[in-house]
Amino acid sequence: MLNPKQETFELYGELQSETQACWFIYDGINTIPIPKSQATIRMINSVDAEITIPMWLAKKKGIV
Repeated sequence: MLNPKQETFELYGELQSETQACWFIYDGINTIPIPKSQATIRMINSVDAEITIPMWLAKKKGIV
């Protein structure tokens, strides 16, 4: 669960698959594994999603 005081980043992409531990999000260039414990997800339709993650994780994954 995200800390409400933490700086966050919103990522939009296609949910390609998932495991118990993470979602695999395709951002149009790369498929990025996003740990479920560090994110919240909102499905826009059956495949597209809005994922909110901590800014530190977005930097670590090379998203920003």
